[in-house]
Amino acid sequence: FCAWSYAAGAIKPQAAIYAYLCEGLGCAPDEILMIGDTPKADVDGPRAFGMQACLLDRQGRATAGATHLRSLREVEDRVS
Repeated sequence: FCAWSYAAGAIKPQAAIYAYLCEGLGCAPDEILMIGDTPKADVDGPRAFGMQACLLDRQGRATAGATHLRSLREVEDRVS
């Protein structure tokens, strides 16, 4: 399932796009892990909506204490 902004009628970090995603997946917000490379749209917005989120930080620039991944290969370790 894809939550395209034109279909959802909203863009990240607007809550409506995350609601559209949850509805399309048939999941509660806390059952979803959002992974993306934009802190505001892919981490702050989803967390404010009640989703779990990780920053994909391939360059290692995340601040200390931030929940981040250096590679998508790390996802399995985080969700296991």
